[in-house]
Amino acid sequence: MALRLLSIMEALAAVLAEHGPTESAVETLYFGKNASSGMPVAQARGVVLAALAGRGLAVAELAPSSIKKGVTGVAAAGKRQVQEMARVILGLAEIPRPDHAADALGVAICASALAPPELLPPALPPPGPLPAEPPPPGLSGPALPPAALSARAAAGAPRSRRPSGGRRFSP
Repeated sequence: MALRLLSIMEALAAVLAEHGPTESAVETLYFGKNASSGMPVAQARGVVLAALAGRGLAVAELAPSSIKKGVTGVAAAGKRQVQEMARVILGLAEIPRPDHAADALGVAICASALAPPELLPPALPPPGPLPAEPPPPGLSGPALPPAALSARAAAGAPRSRRPSGGRRFSP
C-alpha cells in the first residue's frame, strides 16, 4: 500500500508542476455501510491533501451530495446523471470515462462556480449594439410621446385596462 500511495503522490506532483494550478478542490469522504472499505480511499485522499498543501494550494472540500446537486440539481442523483450533466456542461461528445473522471469533473465544475471572480477567466467583451428589429405586426407607427399620453389622460381617456385593485404604472 505504501508504494501505491507514493506513486499517487509522485503522479500528482507531476501534474501540479506541469499545470501550475492556483486553486484546488477535493470531494469529502462518504462512508456507506462498511467504513473499512473507505480506509484505502481515505489514505489516498490524505496523500492528495498533503501534495496540494505542499504546493501551497488552498483546498476546497465539497460533499458528494453538494457536488451532485451542483451538477445535476438533485442531491441524490445517480452516477449516470452526474456523468451526463458533466458531459452537457462541458460540451463533451461522450460521457467522461472512467466513472471517477466524471466525479473529478463534477468537483471542478462546482469549485469553479464557488471561485472568487478574480480567479475566473476574463469575461468576453459585451457584444455590439443589437440590430434594430421591426416592430411586431399591429404595433407599427410612432410611439406616443409622454406629453401625448398626459393629454389623453386629461381628456378623460381610460387610465388602464387592468382590474380594479391592480398595481398602477404611470407613463
